[in-house]
Amino acid sequence: MEQYPVRKIEKPIDWCVTVPGSKSMTNRALLMAALSDGTVTLDGVLFSDDSRHFISSLTALGFDVLVEEEKRRVTVKGEGGTIPKKEAEIDVGSAGTAARFLTAMLGMSDGSYVIQASGQMKKRPMKDLFYWSIRGQRLYIWNRRVFFL
Repeated sequence: MEQYPVRKIEKPIDWCVTVPGSKSMTNRALLMAALSDGTVTLDGVLFSDDSRHFISSLTALGFDVLVEEEKRRVTVKGEGGTIPKKEAEIDVGSAGTAARFLTAMLGMSDGSYVIQASGQMKKRPMKDLFYWSIRGQRLYIWNRRVFFL
């Protein structure tokens, strides 16, 4: 298998990246923007049910998010790897990428969070993700709803 060595960035970057019209790429870019340290503007965002759930979840978590749907643009103020609100409830709908990425992000926080999802999403396998995301944290699951305590 060919390997690609990832080099650490030693100084702030000023890039202009256009996100391809993909809900998966859009959600990944939204996650990276939220984890960044500073304001990130994403151009070429694909607005779908999944990306709208991701955006609303970031907003519910306290991130400053500006949506300009007609311009296919979202601006997110990253908080340097922290989550602004220490208690929040998010709804990922049926967005698998949002459910998985946001669960992992919440698992790194010291807050208490409730993750809501559609009936369809609740049927998807998430057990391993919960195990690895919450090691060392308390978790309460009731009726397939996950509460980080």
